[in-house]
Amino acid sequence: MFSKSTQYALKATLYLAYRKNSGEPVGTAELAKAINAPPQFLAKTLQKLAHTGIVSSVKGSNGGVFLTKENLKTRLVDILDAISGQNGIRTCLLGTTPCDPQHPCILHKDFVKVREGLSDFFRNHTLEDFSSLNESDFQRDYNWFGGIDSP
Repeated sequence: MFSKSTQYALKATLYLAYRKNSGEPVGTAELAKAINAPPQFLAKTLQKLAHTGIVSSVKGSNGGVFLTKENLKTRLVDILDAISGQNGIRTCLLGTTPCDPQHPCILHKDFVKVREGLSDFFRNHTLEDFSSLNESDFQRDYNWFGGIDSP
């Protein structure tokens, strides 16, 4: 449903929120390892996020990306929009174009309800919502980064 860029953007920003590292930069290589992403691909995604103000960044040998208190107010839908221009979940599950009430795909009628729920989720959650998890809960319940090491 989401491109790899969008998936990595969500993973990276949620990881930064979880780390509660306001002001402490995380290098691209460390972040890529933590979320199991190719470093060069992630670097391009992080550039987009920094350019749109979703993450903050510092250049140099000790540089990297981090979240400020202001960045933590970012809604998840803003991340989707910054990376894929997808303000919410609007795509057809089957990739049919057009897929709308006048030209529905076979799944449209039932999936539109799911899509609206997903859109509400992404509009109503911010990065800050995920910053209060403690490490054991995060590791046990949310280890979807793929081999995450404790920060």
